[in-house]
Amino acid sequence: MVWKIGDLYGVAVSGAVAGGSVMSREEVDRALDRLEVEKNGIFAALLALDDHPGYRLLKGAELTRVTLQHWAEAQALISALWQQFDVYKRTVESVAAVRARHARPPQADLSESTGMLTGPVIVLTGAEVPLERCGLFGPEQTTERLTLDALVERMNTAYVKAARSSPTPTPGPP
Repeated sequence: MVWKIGDLYGVAVSGAVAGGSVMSREEVDRALDRLEVEKNGIFAALLALDDHPGYRLLKGAELTRVTLQHWAEAQALISALWQQFDVYKRTVESVAAVRARHARPPQADLSESTGMLTGPVIVLTGAEVPLERCGLFGPEQTTERLTLDALVERMNTAYVKAARSSPTPTPGPP
């Protein structure tokens, strides 16, 4: 699975804001403050998930059957979460870089920041389309465009699923 972000990977981020008004400097600053807090919270939650005792137990274990399948699914979720977090973090950093250009940003910078904060600038590519939904010439994979908020929603859903699938180690006999 490939995770892409706005103009960092060749997808143009439009300065125009579709169907909405351009955020003020104060609104952009507040949004960036909120995103920074959110980013730190997501990072801490992912570290806690990685350090979960059940996951640590399974990392070096020889697994079979259902446990192996559940562990593989959990590892895939956790890996995707870290990839999504990286995209999220880089997007927030890109908006912050635009905002940092000027103490009093011109309308073009505010428009660009607004588009990045509210528009579907995150491009996720890689989900395979089931054969029964493909035509003779494809598509072989899907591409989705998401806003930052939609990405966080998706990450939260995956996090809850991964956290619920984490095994709880039980102490062995004394």
